[in-house]
Amino acid sequence: MIRQIPINRGPQPPAYIQRFCAGNPNARAYCLADMELVIKNGVYGNLYCFPDGDKLLSLPACGKYVTDILSNLCNGQFDCSVSVGSTTFGTTNCGGGENLYMYYQC
Repeated sequence: MIRQIPINRGPQPPAYIQRFCAGNPNARAYCLADMELVIKNGVYGNLYCFPDGDKLLSLPACGKYVTDILSNLCNGQFDCSVSVGSTTFGTTNCGGGENLYMYYQC
């Protein structure tokens, strides 16, 4: 089960941090039906699988930003499912175990 963790920052809509660890082939981001997704950041690669709600503070040694890809696939929708793998994000030469980190707002 995927759990959204809200990060409250005053009057802005809440932001959510989600990570999809190796072995989870699909990423799903969603908002209420009357709201739209806005991808703020996305990183794909051999990332440490952070606990829910932890921010990724810097790009790991083996990974790449995929914010543009996620934005093109998900922005403006209220529910978005993405296949986590090289078909969607390309190769990283990280040696397997690639995870996805996604940060978005509704």
